[in-house]
Amino acid sequence: MNSDFKELLQTVNEESVRYLVVGGYAVARAWSNRTMDDSEGFPIWYLGKADLITAKQAAGRPQDLADLDELRRADSP
Repeated sequence: MNSDFKELLQTVNEESVRYLVVGGYAVARAWSNRTMDDSEGFPIWYLGKADLITAKQAAGRPQDLADLDELRRADSP
């Protein structure tokens, strides 16, 4: 198992976070491209933009498609 992914699982277990792993390989791949924000005083890890777009396209739900429109608009000048 990727050491970063193992660290993620260990951390969420230590903090009693409820989670569901779906497509563990995909999660491990996306985790290696993660982005971090610490503006709240602690690290918050989230999907990189490219992986977020891929996930939303794959899901194809109405809200995901609307989110894709917003992401595209955010890139427009």
